[in-house]
Amino acid sequence: MFQNDYTDLLEPDPDPTTDFARMARFLTGTAIGLVLGGGGARGIAHVGMIQAMHEAGIPIDLIGGTSIGAFMGALWADELNVKGYIERAKDWCKVISFLIGCFSYYLI
Repeated sequence: MFQNDYTDLLEPDPDPTTDFARMARFLTGTAIGLVLGGGGARGIAHVGMIQAMHEAGIPIDLIGGTSIGAFMGALWADELNVKGYIERAKDWCKVISFLIGCFSYYLI
């Protein structure tokens, strides 16, 4: 028997990451900001925080930080893709680890 429940006519839930959704949050005063703290070791924790927010469906409209938080925030603002962001953060960690190893040789 034919059953018409009209589900094919309903629009899907709006995507909260679109520019239009972001503009609507700014205009209604509900924009979501994230401020990342400083401290070298926390830089990697920021990657996990941004990934968790993305997985939970929480959009990030504004991002700021101090020291390593500013750097990780700038990486996110430049990438806006979790997989690419994680890869760039891993590459950065490898470079910093190498540089610290090189400089520590001269400090001993």
